[in-house]
Amino acid sequence: MADPITIKVQEKAQYPWNKHIPLKVTVYLDVDAKSLEILPIASSGYFVPEHKMFPYPHKGTYSASFTYVPVQSGVVNYSVSATVATADTNYADSYSGTLEFNSSLTRIPMSSGYLGYQIGIFVLLLVIGLGLAFGAKKWLYVLKEKTLPQLIDEQTEKGV
Repeated sequence: MADPITIKVQEKAQYPWNKHIPLKVTVYLDVDAKSLEILPIASSGYFVPEHKMFPYPHKGTYSASFTYVPVQSGVVNYSVSATVATADTNYADSYSGTLEFNSSLTRIPMSSGYLGYQIGIFVLLLVIGLGLAFGAKKWLYVLKEKTLPQLIDEQTEKGV
């Protein structure tokens, strides 16, 4: 019989705006069970959510997403365990990983996804800024060339 439970963890790119790191956990079950619990634990920082439960899982694949929130620089050891309870016994598998952060809580080494997020944020802010500048210029033109002369003409006609 193959292993009744197998766990795989995929670390995704860190978000530059809040420094969180998403993790995708995939559990492969080869047994029907009463429950499946996935529990991430870190030496510092914390995971959101704290754990994930699947009641009465059947043979197949189960996924859960967690977000690691760093709180200090340095090396962080973490593990993710999956435990499945059957009618007569429990089975478990675990994954261990290491994350390292600099003083600004940016992951070392910096991933290409993190750089992509930063470039995307810069481009978005640039487009918004240019849009606001163009909109303000257009609004001032309309105010100066169309609205003000019309108001002056109305005031002149009233004899004010």
